[in-house]
Amino acid sequence: MNGRPQHRTAAEFWRRGTVVWFNIEKGFGFLQPDDHPAQVFVEYTSIETTGYKSLEAGQPVLFRATLRKRGPEATAVRPLHPDARPRP
Repeated sequence: MNGRPQHRTAAEFWRRGTVVWFNIEKGFGFLQPDDHPAQVFVEYTSIETTGYKSLEAGQPVLFRATLRKRGPEATAVRPLHPDARPRP
């Protein structure tokens, strides 16, 4: 280390959210983060799962995102089982 604080980018943090919608034919959709009002664009190539890469509206996810020219975009998405969400 060089004595300076190490800054991590947003893409290094896993966040929780919910799938708003996902178009299977077009291979993209949007996520609603639990911690921010801005929706996050997601493309099927960012989905970390085996087999067919798709998401369903209302599905809970863990994701990493970065800011692109058009807004936030998911760089990695891990679908969660619906019971994995924290309960109030």
